[in-house]
Amino acid sequence: MTNPSSLQRNIAALREANQRWNDTKASPEAVEHWLALFHPHGTLTSAAAGARNSEFTAPRATREGVREYLKGLTGSWAMNYHRIEDYISEGDRIVCSGEVSWTHRSTGKRVTTRKIDIWQFDESGKIISFEEFYDTAALAAAATPDE
Repeated sequence: MTNPSSLQRNIAALREANQRWNDTKASPEAVEHWLALFHPHGTLTSAAAGARNSEFTAPRATREGVREYLKGLTGSWAMNYHRIEDYISEGDRIVCSGEVSWTHRSTGKRVTTRKIDIWQFDESGKIISFEEFYDTAALAAAATPDE
């Protein structure tokens, strides 16, 4: 069980990282900030799970895998905004909810979706697990070129 001060530290770290992610529109510095929060063996699971035209969303099992995910995300999509409003905690997990909007760099199509993230931290404040949920049908439609 995470103690209250550790939990508050972890929520503060997520608030800062999410704000930086939004403010800089997913800049390389914001990517590095996220990576610094991950444990070397931190995992990432994304709702699209490596689907066609979104292969970068495949599950990742290390911080370097998370780097590849972020590289794929920022290479394929341009952020419009990333607004996380709610942070709900229980034990060593924090659930965040909000709305995000991205434009696919190749198709020019925009996707705006509600987003739910589930974060788990270790005792030292490093992320050991990250799961994200969003509208995968909207993602697929935006990532698919018109015929």
